[in-house]
Amino acid sequence: MFIAYALIGYPLVGVLGGHALRLVPLFGVSPCATVAFFFGLLLWALPPAPKHLLLMPLAWALFAAPSNMATGVVVDYGMLAAALITTGWIIWRDRAAGPAWQTVTAGLLFALMIAWSGHDNVLIGLAVVLLALMLVQALTGHRRAPHAGPVPPSQPGKLKVSARR
Repeated sequence: MFIAYALIGYPLVGVLGGHALRLVPLFGVSPCATVAFFFGLLLWALPPAPKHLLLMPLAWALFAAPSNMATGVVVDYGMLAAALITTGWIIWRDRAAGPAWQTVTAGLLFALMIAWSGHDNVLIGLAVVLLALMLVQALTGHRRAPHAGPVPPSQPGKLKVSARR
């Protein structure tokens, strides 16, 4: 639904709202339509979805939508709704699937981004830290097997005999 809204709804609502077609926010050109599309893609991700992927688009939606809506861009109500619904749904859906420290860390980083939103150097520094953490996690291979069950205990007294040819 959010993908369709980003591709079709943004231009349609913009034109119906009285804006010229050349001024309507479009997917790939307008960051707001692209963020709404991203939230639709994130809902398609296999659980658990990485919570850190929510940070930047959610920050954009929370800061850009109110100022755009105040200037008469009604179409951004959909982006704000997509942001809030997707974030709530993913956190609720994945609440038991991943470690709690990732959710807490993502929340703290998001709070820092809000607090220092006027300081570009701090935001760039946080982005570099997030990139470094993702790189370390990818290089060290912290992955869990998706369907791994418990290893059966070995039975004492029984020896494993292998067949010889």
